[in-house]
Amino acid sequence: MVLLPLASGLINLLRDILGVLILPFSFMFGLGGQMGQSPALLRLLSDMGMQTQMHPWRLGIAAVLELLAVFLFVIAERLGGRIGYTGACLTTAGAIGLSGLPLGMMLIPAIVTEGVFLLCPPTPEPD
Repeated sequence: MVLLPLASGLINLLRDILGVLILPFSFMFGLGGQMGQSPALLRLLSDMGMQTQMHPWRLGIAAVLELLAVFLFVIAERLGGRIGYTGACLTTAGAIGLSGLPLGMMLIPAIVTEGVFLLCPPTPEPD
């Protein structure tokens, strides 16, 4: 429930920061005789926040999938190690696919960590 407004707010904040960073370039385009901003820069700014508003159900399902991935990662040793890590990687990949590229970038560290644990799981401690 908290992930949706947090992710949406983060993307909107990033879009605003990029808008401020692009201001000097739009000023230089104006000095060069072009009255409008670059179409590529405008498209970058306008596309960033669209996924957070167009697909709320997809984002909700992605949040549930990521919670399931965290659960599987935490209890991976009880499930048999690689089975839990494989499930965590697959559900995180599903969450990245459903949330789209801008929001999915926040989950890249999670899938890298799960992949490392999948490739070389920790050895269990002797009792």
